[in-house]
Amino acid sequence: MGSRKTNARGKQLQEVINEGYFNCIDDVSTTYEKNDYEVKIDWILASQPLHSLISNVETHPTIGTLSGHKPLTFDLPIGPEPKPA
Repeated sequence: MGSRKTNARGKQLQEVINEGYFNCIDDVSTTYEKNDYEVKIDWILASQPLHSLISNVETHPTIGTLSGHKPLTFDLPIGPEPKPA
């Protein structure tokens, strides 16, 4: 589901996703890049109903040269709750 190296915490997270507590926003872009190595290790997780509201997911170029992580952005249409009548 991401990195070729999955530790115990990553396996626990995978189980939570597989059990349906969270949904993973499906995007195939790599999110980490260092030298000749690229992999998707950053994910957007959301429960319903937020999952169905997320749109316009973008992976951006790395910021700086040290971390190698590429920022993820997305749109989530939210607004104030309506006032009771």
